[in-house]
Amino acid sequence: MRHLLFISVITLLLAGCASSDNDSTAYSAKYTVILAGFDSKAALSIEEGLMELSGYNSHRISVKTHTHAEFWYKTDLGTAKMSRELNGLLDDLNLPAVVQFSGNTYTVTQVSGRSSKPNKGDDYQW
Repeated sequence: MRHLLFISVITLLLAGCASSDNDSTAYSAKYTVILAGFDSKAALSIEEGLMELSGYNSHRISVKTHTHAEFWYKTDLGTAKMSRELNGLLDDLNLPAVVQFSGNTYTVTQVSGRSSKPNKGDDYQW
């Protein structure tokens, strides 16, 4: 009798593990993304770029002023991939900035005192 009960429990456990419901097992991370020192045009460009990143699920603006914005950002990306994607976005937008990560918060701070990075297509001598 115990043997039959044990087999039934194992069968139920295995059936639960083999479930095809991907929503319950999908990886999803929630981050806070803080933009510090960017004007509204640059902040809007970054916000639009965040929506284009791979793994994007959703975001919400939690705080926004003329030089500060905070977003709640939901993605399928892990922290390392999110960092790479965020740095790549800033490079694509030609915005000099420093990205810091702590806990579940990315703080993107505009680097002041430097002009924008020159584009390779410009007549800049590398």
